[in-house]
Amino acid sequence: MIAVREVMQQKVYFEIGDGQHIKLFRDPWCKGQMFSSLFGHRVVRSMHLQSDAPVSSLIFNGAWSLHNLQSDNLVAVQVFLQTVEIKGGEDKLLWDDGNFNFKNAWKCVRHTNIVVPWFKLCWGRLSQDGLAVLMLLDRLPTMCNLQRRRVCLVSRCTLCQKSLDTTDHVFVTCPFSQGFWKWLGGILGWDLIKFQDMLTAWDLFNWMDNLYNKSKQLQILFAAGLWYIWRERNNRLHGSISLRLEVVARTTFLEVCDVQRINFIDVIV
Repeated sequence: MIAVREVMQQKVYFEIGDGQHIKLFRDPWCKGQMFSSLFGHRVVRSMHLQSDAPVSSLIFNGAWSLHNLQSDNLVAVQVFLQTVEIKGGEDKLLWDDGNFNFKNAWKCVRHTNIVVPWFKLCWGRLSQDGLAVLMLLDRLPTMCNLQRRRVCLVSRCTLCQKSLDTTDHVFVTCPFSQGFWKWLGGILGWDLIKFQDMLTAWDLFNWMDNLYNKSKQLQILFAAGLWYIWRERNNRLHGSISLRLEVVARTTFLEVCDVQRINFIDVIV
């Protein structure tokens, strides 16, 4: 919170009511600035007020008044105070546009990157637990990733029993995954020419991004496909009943159509 204090101070402002609850020298009530930053410490010392004095020290009968202060350096202060309205009632701390919520506050302090066109593919409604994001970041608990964490095991893909169990292999280069995407592509009329050259998860996302521009329903189908491939891999790893490629692909397609109420013709490219 201390690190973002300066950013937040730029988004809040004080509304002067009676001045009892706003500190004259400690709160940035001078249009977002501290009193000392605006007029200097020499003026502050010349006012002979306590460091925790409230703004009400400068208010008399609902108006600004400096007559009780013995100083010749308050001309600039007097001019500034004429631009600050006294509302009366209680003092208020307000947000930039008048309506504070945590969403707007978070947007002010967070650092954002450029929005990529395929971000919706990562956060599809059927993308369980951010699976697509973990796949792109290579954070899924594949056997190779577990080995990097010093877990003693043999890395072997449970889908094909031939190659290392890596993220790129499970979702892209494994014969099971390639057959899975080709099965869906054959039904939906996808362009499978570029599919032959894919080697990484990024290639898969770029390929799906082009298809997504043609049909938004493919976002849901793609996210579901990732999850079903990962579930089948885990089922085989942990000794559950394994399913044939065609069964997994057909189940993915039919469940998406059923749950999302998408007709077959609606998802054909």
